[in-house]
Amino acid sequence: MRDVRGLLLFLAGALACAAVPANDEWIECTFFPVFEDRDVIPHCARRDAGGGLVFAPTAFEVLAARGEDPAPVTIAGTLYYLSAAGVAVPVLPFDNGADYFVEGLARTLRDGKVGFIDRELNVVVPPRWDFAFPFENGTAVVCDGCTFRPVGGHREVVGGRWGVIDARGDIVVPVVHTRETLDTLRAP
Repeated sequence: MRDVRGLLLFLAGALACAAVPANDEWIECTFFPVFEDRDVIPHCARRDAGGGLVFAPTAFEVLAARGEDPAPVTIAGTLYYLSAAGVAVPVLPFDNGADYFVEGLARTLRDGKVGFIDRELNVVVPPRWDFAFPFENGTAVVCDGCTFRPVGGHREVVGGRWGVIDARGDIVVPVVHTRETLDTLRAP
């Protein structure tokens, strides 16, 4: 059994390396939080011809050793969740790391917009909001047209139109309210 497992790991690594164009440069990956030296991998990933990420076998060895799937990792300055299946999805930075999975969903980013992914890194609510709070009791507060204002060492979300979505991304409360008005509508 051990020999078969080793052969499978070798073949998976060979296939991953074969899919990497020889002329691309390796990109460093850093798993978060950094527990050991192994969590920083200088030659971790490369971009394929379509701009996607292809990972070196070392990335999956670190992922397995950490015992978490998916795991937060920074690649070329962007924070991702990386799965053992080789899927990497950009994630919203939060609390000095990756956004937490709340009610099975975490916030993802694409082209400056926020959406939600599940633990298998499937996009379940496509990114279309300028900001979204995590889910709570099956819904999430979202905004369109809001911006960020620095407050101390953090940022505050201000302005825009606010509403509420469910876990499928369907609008529960129309995205037409001020944040203050929405807060009063949602108060118990």
